[in-house]
Order: sequence, then C-alpha cells, then structure tokens
Amino acid sequence: MPNSNMSQLHLAPVVVAQRMPLLWLELCGFSSSGRRESERMVTEKVEAVSEGIVAANWEILSTFVNVGAAMMTGGSPAAAVLRGYQRVADAAVEPAAKHVQGNIRRLSNK
Repeated sequence: MPNSNMSQLHLAPVVVAQRMPLLWLELCGFSSSGRRESERMVTEKVEAVSEGIVAANWEILSTFVNVGAAMMTGGSPAAAVLRGYQRVADAAVEPAAKHVQGNIRRLSNK
C-alpha cells in the first residue's frame, strides 16, 4: 500500500535549500525576515512532532481495538496488526508531510 505522506517527505531537502538564503541573510545581519523564518522553522517542527505523537498514539489504541475485534469475530489478528502498523506510521508522518507541502508552496513564492 503506497503511502503518499511518506512519499512527500522527499521534498524536505528542497525546503531546506529554499530556507538557506533567508537564514544566511539573517546570520549576516542583513534581513529580519530570516529571523521570522528561523522561528517558524522551529515551531513547525515542534508542532509536527507533537501532532504526530498524538495521532500515532490514537492509531495504536485503534489497533488494539481492531485486533481484539478480529480475535472475537474469527478474523486474522495478524492482518489487523499489520494494518495497524501502517496506520500508525501514516499518522505519525502526516503532520510533517503537510508542513513540508505548505513550506514548498510558501517558500516558492518568495
């Protein structure tokens, strides 16, 4: 099952490359927009990690319920676990992928 969220993360180096001139100007003292970009860079990462942790934990709980339901109904608990692993990974990465996509759009316009 292809994961569009994980496939979006290959764009992260592009975001870094687009931010480098702004960060360089800030370092040299020529621009205050670099400072805003630095602050945004850090806060976005904290937000994405926090959102990913919450979403992944929710999917872990959901997987426990699905495994229990599969065992009670005669389904395959192994299949429920494997689907759960994929959903946990997707949920953990989704916030970061959204931030990367948003950064590509925003930084491409600068």
